Amino acid sequence: MCRDLRAGSSDPVEREFLQGQISDETRHIALYRRYLDRLGAVGEAEPALADALAGRFVWQGSPLGTIIAVHLLLEGEGLRVQREFGRWFPCDLLCQINASISPDEARHIAFGRRALVARIGMLDEEERVAIYHWLEGLWRECARSVSDDIPGVIRLALGKRWMNERWARHRRILIRLGLVSAAEAGMAA
Repeated sequence: MCRDLRAGSSDPVEREFLQGQISDETRHIALYRRYLDRLGAVGEAEPALADALAGRFVWQGSPLGTIIAVHLLLEGEGLRVQREFGRWFPCDLLCQINASISPDEARHIAFGRRALVARIGMLDEEERVAIYHWLEGLWRECARSVSDDIPGVIRLALGKRWMNERWARHRRILIRLGLVSAAEAGMAA
């Protein structure tokens, strides 16, 4: 996604940032791969996330939609999960890896916020609301895919509440950053 965004950008600062992020992500993949190789067999990627990364959920409009998806939703969830892993899996090596990656992820999120604020005025209401609606669908599909691995009764009790609480947080951020107003977000739902 970052390669596609970089190829479509004419802004030299943005292109340089995206090239740096490509390097960051390549390094992150190598770190996690070495860690997972030490653990043994690696499971398959979550189907909805794999589909999203393979292009199933490609945004066809303004590149800003993809930037928000990658830099705010994906990176935001990644950073949250990295923080939670320390509590879920008390593994010193994993905590060290996540601590080394977290500043990169925070920088990627800051880029997404900056891009959103700088470009939001270039989009009309229809496209802003369409981006919001697409982001919610993408996020919920990926979250549902992850929650499918949670046992039945727990998934029913925890999964929906967790999904709604996490999306509500993203919704507040997107409203605060100006993608949509609260009324527009309500209409998109």
